[in-house]
Amino acid sequence: MPYDTRRPPYSDHPLVSRLSRRRMSVSQSGLSPLVYSLAKLLRNDGDLVLEGSSTLTLPASTLQQLTRLFEQYLLSRSQQHGFLALPSHPADTSSLLQLQFLFDVLQKTLSLKIINPPDTRLQSVVKIFPFKSLKFLEIKRIHPHCLEGLRGVYSQLEVFICSKSLTSLEELLSSCGGDLSSALPWLELHTLNFSYNSIVCLDQSLSLLNVLKYLDLSHNKIQDCAEFLKPLSELEHLNLGYNCLQRAPSLSLSARAKLLTLILRNNELETVNGVEQLSALQHLDLAYNLLLEHSQLAPLSQLHCLQTTHVAQSCSSQIQAGWRQAVVHRNIRFAKVCAAPGPEPVFCSVLVSRANPAGHLQRSRRADRQCVRGEGTGANSRRLRKSKSKVRVRRASISEPSDTDYDSKPVPAQKIVLPHQEEIERMSSFRDQLGEDWLRYHHHLDQGSPLTSP
Repeated sequence: MPYDTRRPPYSDHPLVSRLSRRRMSVSQSGLSPLVYSLAKLLRNDGDLVLEGSSTLTLPASTLQQLTRLFEQYLLSRSQQHGFLALPSHPADTSSLLQLQFLFDVLQKTLSLKIINPPDTRLQSVVKIFPFKSLKFLEIKRIHPHCLEGLRGVYSQLEVFICSKSLTSLEELLSSCGGDLSSALPWLELHTLNFSYNSIVCLDQSLSLLNVLKYLDLSHNKIQDCAEFLKPLSELEHLNLGYNCLQRAPSLSLSARAKLLTLILRNNELETVNGVEQLSALQHLDLAYNLLLEHSQLAPLSQLHCLQTTHVAQSCSSQIQAGWRQAVVHRNIRFAKVCAAPGPEPVFCSVLVSRANPAGHLQRSRRADRQCVRGEGTGANSRRLRKSKSKVRVRRASISEPSDTDYDSKPVPAQKIVLPHQEEIERMSSFRDQLGEDWLRYHHHLDQGSPLTSP
């Protein structure tokens, strides 16, 4: 599809004089093959990038080269903010038109991912000023001080992902990387994923995320959340797995009523106190922690909306046995308790509702056997579903063994002597002799002394 956005020449445009002086050099030297290959790619599939269904992924070195060309041939440093409509000229060379086409597409790109290859050190800053319409930004292995241009798009970003780059949150959230700007609210950011970094502690920069709903800080080195998560009043999903936490995070009253998912796996938790305040919680992951006693899981009995919880390797077999007892005795209203495969026996159970604990216990035991055997996936799960309708519950009446179980010979009725029959007859005779107060003379019964009626 030919790209033709030529406009009438504007001889009085302030950029025309500067651009005209550069056209000769462009026509003589040409541009890098990168410009032509990228322009060809975007002409064929640029519609997916412009509508946001695909993410434009660029190596950091490629973006550095493009921004240098933009600065050299298209615009000055003072005009890098805001959407820019560059003028065309009949004398524009093919190379310049290709470059201008790239600049126009990048200005309208919604989703961008910038990657720096492993073991590659950036020699200069990475600038994102050409991207005026960004809503999704992901950076990988790019130190915050090497990123410039975030200040121009931070207020419109909806999703921000950064990995293997950070040591603190404020480097990007407050200072906007290399822009070193003053802290301002991120008005549209609802998803923040800063996993796989080297963050040790949280800070006040989280208070700038007023509308954040999804926060992933997993695979860091966080030891304590303190009170820094409380400003996140709209939070619904929180992932703090694979850190060094020793207690559950503290949230605001609003977030406690909205949080749906909490992932705390692979930390150093010795207690889950505070989790019981999350009234809307549906999914909880406590796997691989330091929960040594079943009583430490008692707060979970207050989570009435909980659907799944994972405790793999967080507890010993005694705790898992305690969960089975809780199915009947504590009336916990969870839907599932699962443990991933590992050295300890797998525990997967459908827990009871308050209405019918006995019936649910039977399903719980079936689920235990299914999970221990590794069933429940693929064809096995389909086979299990088909067999559910054929399950028949049989009732067995087991009585205590009797004397007749050991001697099948018939005994004459006159020879049958009931246990303690002689003692019963003796007591009856005492009652006849002494009346209703015969128990006062029980010491006579023990001593065997003769009795006389009063």
